[in-house]
Amino acid sequence: MRVELDNSSYSYSGSAPELEPGSLMLLSLGYVTPHGTETGPVFQFEIKSREIYAGRGRCRLVVEAGGGWERLALWQARHQYRWNRTPGETAVVQILAFLLARAGMTLESANASTAAHALAPDFTLNPGSQGDQAVIRLIKMLPDRLVFEGMKGCLYNPQDTGEACYAYSFCTGFGYPVYESAWKKTLPVFNHIQVEGEDPATGELVLGTALDRDSILESGERLLVESGQTAGSPEEASSRAHVLLDGLLLSASGGYLITPLNPAAQVGDVVEVDSPALEMSGNRCRIAAMETVYEPRRGRYEQIIELEPVTG
Repeated sequence: MRVELDNSSYSYSGSAPELEPGSLMLLSLGYVTPHGTETGPVFQFEIKSREIYAGRGRCRLVVEAGGGWERLALWQARHQYRWNRTPGETAVVQILAFLLARAGMTLESANASTAAHALAPDFTLNPGSQGDQAVIRLIKMLPDRLVFEGMKGCLYNPQDTGEACYAYSFCTGFGYPVYESAWKKTLPVFNHIQVEGEDPATGELVLGTALDRDSILESGERLLVESGQTAGSPEEASSRAHVLLDGLLLSASGGYLITPLNPAAQVGDVVEVDSPALEMSGNRCRIAAMETVYEPRRGRYEQIIELEPVTG
């Protein structure tokens, strides 16, 4: 997050302990409407830097702050951690909660997948391992996504069911207006996944595969072989392979919208999109990422919304 504050009265030039690096900043975007003030959720950020600019008839304070991923990247394991040396002791969601807690954050997992609560991999962190890389390794084992709302991590399974939360359209009178849109399709990096694991009881090799036949017929086979201790049975290996393939196919197409500010929109929401240029008429997509631009002095209040397809 980057916030610019008016410092024409020099009120921030001296000591401002609440805006010093390391302090927490709360942000809630919203509107002033005929019915009063309406705001979205409050997000918490940690201030990384503050800088005062002066000259050309202006004086301003610029504060830059980070969220959950930045805080995770700063945390490093002081010693070795290992989970599930004995199979089935600690689920992925519990390991994630532990790692986030070490970085001073909480995890909300009410909408997590069954796999997040059931999968218990043999997982090791060596001294010096960074928190964000450890979390990414765990997330790659699941169909779930992890997003941060300030300093709170939210783990959710992006299901293809459910009603759309909002509508975005180039057509007047239909949902939030769209200033600009685009949609891109690419070849998946891999279209044949093979996961190799080991049966913890016998030590025998277990295999699981997943492939996208259409992509293989159109552009040839691109094989990814993943080995390690993430699968202890053929069923786990097959499930892991399908999770990897689904993620690759999903990332092979997507787009963006530039729209007016919608403070209530959140990553993970399913939305309807109406854009004749993209041949979309009420198509359902999921918000994969958002950037909010709020610049009163330029009269610019926009959101850049990254979208991914919803197949259901």
